[in-house]
Amino acid sequence: MKQEQMERLNKLQEQMWKIKPEPLPNKRYVKKWWKQVFNNAPDGKFKWDDVEAGDWTPWCCGDKDCPIQWHQTAQAINYGRDDEGEYIEIMTVDQDGNWEFDNEFREDYLDNPDLAYYISQEATSYNHFKALADYWIDCACTHKDPLKSSFDSPEEHDKNPNKDWVDFCLDGAEQDIRYLKMSGRQNIWQKTIRTLRWWYRKYFDYPVIWRIKRWMH
Repeated sequence: MKQEQMERLNKLQEQMWKIKPEPLPNKRYVKKWWKQVFNNAPDGKFKWDDVEAGDWTPWCCGDKDCPIQWHQTAQAINYGRDDEGEYIEIMTVDQDGNWEFDNEFREDYLDNPDLAYYISQEATSYNHFKALADYWIDCACTHKDPLKSSFDSPEEHDKNPNKDWVDFCLDGAEQDIRYLKMSGRQNIWQKTIRTLRWWYRKYFDYPVIWRIKRWMH
């Protein structure tokens, strides 16, 4: 790896480490989120099962006996309402087509800590983009593509003088980190501006000023 590529890799890692997920939501926010999810659901019992899984999310097993190390899974999300109320069911599938039950959330247990974690990191795609960025950084360091995520292999990239495998991987990591910023915790200034806007609308919008003037007269 060239010196400028190493410096770029270090900068990308620093950016990624600074991006934190949204804090775990409180119970009030969870209730609001749940209501929005089922806002357009039909009355009575229903069952909406996902017909296919979403995008692949890579993950490293860390098993010393595993020759690949990297694997990938995808989620399918089912919604419904039965005799016990509304529910969200999470299913996962691996690259071999093996499906398994992952988790279930119920409207009568919105204090479930797994639900708060899901809203904070899974529903925002935070974990997904962080995993993708981790994978491409690892591919740049190892000069391998164990999940064959690229159309051209590292060797094919090296044969082409106009292509460079490390730069290709770092470009992929940079793009995923850009999306990670959008799904992670907001910048402190963005939150400050949003708070100021809320206070302005609450106390200084025209109807409020009009009511104050009317009360004074």
